[in-house]
Amino acid sequence: MESNPRECHVKKRRRNAIGWCFQGQRGWRIASLVATLLTQVSAAAASTTITAFGQQIALPSTSPVGTILARHFISPGQACGAPTCKLGSVALWYNGGSFPALGPIITTNVSGISTRLLINGQAVSGGNLPSVTEVSAIEIQLVRDERTFIKGSLMSTAQPGYFTLCSRPVPNTGWPGYPCKSGDYGQFATVDLRGTITPIKGTCSTPDQTITLPPALAPGFRGVGTTIGTTAFQLRVNNCPAGFYRVGYSFTPVSGTVANFPGTLAPLSGSTATGVAIRLADQQNVPIAFDRSMAVTDYVQSTGGSFSIPLSASYVQTSPVVTVGTIRGAVSVLIDYQ
Repeated sequence: MESNPRECHVKKRRRNAIGWCFQGQRGWRIASLVATLLTQVSAAAASTTITAFGQQIALPSTSPVGTILARHFISPGQACGAPTCKLGSVALWYNGGSFPALGPIITTNVSGISTRLLINGQAVSGGNLPSVTEVSAIEIQLVRDERTFIKGSLMSTAQPGYFTLCSRPVPNTGWPGYPCKSGDYGQFATVDLRGTITPIKGTCSTPDQTITLPPALAPGFRGVGTTIGTTAFQLRVNNCPAGFYRVGYSFTPVSGTVANFPGTLAPLSGSTATGVAIRLADQQNVPIAFDRSMAVTDYVQSTGGSFSIPLSASYVQTSPVVTVGTIRGAVSVLIDYQ
C-alpha cells in the first residue's frame, strides 16, 4: 500500500480546541473546552435519577461566550436500562427548578454557566419531539453564557431537576413539556446537576499535530486485525495552570469509527486504499477508547505544568482484501477539566 501526504480540509469551528490529521495531513481545529463530569445513578420509584458532578469542579474562566465547557455522556443503559430508549417528550427546567423552559439552552444556578440536552447528537427543546425517537446517545453540555462567571453550586433549586425524559408525547399545556414530570407519560429519567464550580484563569494548550505513517506494502498484512507501520508520537499538553482538580484528554474521531475494531478511525473522504484503516493505541498498545476522558496523571493541582503522553498510530487490516492507495484519518483532541 502506498501513502501520499495530502491536506486535510476541515472547517475551523471555534477557538481553543485541537485537531489532528493522520497520514500526512495538516492539523486543524475543533472547538470547545471540555470538562469531565462524574455521574452517579440511583433508582427512583418512577424513574431513574442521574446526578452529574457531585463534587468540586474547576473550569476555565477565560473561554468566550458560547464555548462548550463540559460534556457529560449518559448511556441508554443508565437512563432506561436498555440498549436504546424510546423518547417522546422532554422537559427542561430553568436553574433545575419548577419552571419549564423552551430552550434548548437554559441557565444554571452558576452565574456564567448554562446547559443544554443533546439527543443523538442534536440539541432538543422542551416539549414533544417530532416523533418518538430511538435514543442511542444522551449528552449534557455546560456552555459559557454572557453572565459574569462566579463560583457557585449547580444544585437544583427545586424538584424535578434540570431535564426530564418521557417515552410518550405529552399534551400541549402552553408550558413546554410540563406534563412529563407527572409520571403519566412514561417518565424514565431525570437528570440533575450537582457540584460547586470554581473559575480558573487560563487553560492548557495542545499544539496541532500531523502524524505521518510510513509507506506500507499491502502484502505486509497477515489477515484481518493485524497491524503494521506502527508510529510512536506524543500528545503534548502544555502550560496548564494550577488549580484544577483534574485535567483529562479524550479523542473524538472526525469521520466515525470502524465497527468491531477498537481504537480505529473510519477513513476520511478522499482516502483511496480499501480494507485498511488507522488505529490509535496507548503506550501499552491498548487501543484508544474514543470519547472517554483519560487523566493526565502527572498533573498536580498546586503547580500545573506541561506534559507529554506517549501514544502510537498504525495501519490495521479491516477486511480480507487490501487495495493500494492512500489512507487518511483525523481526530479531535478534547481537553477536559475538573
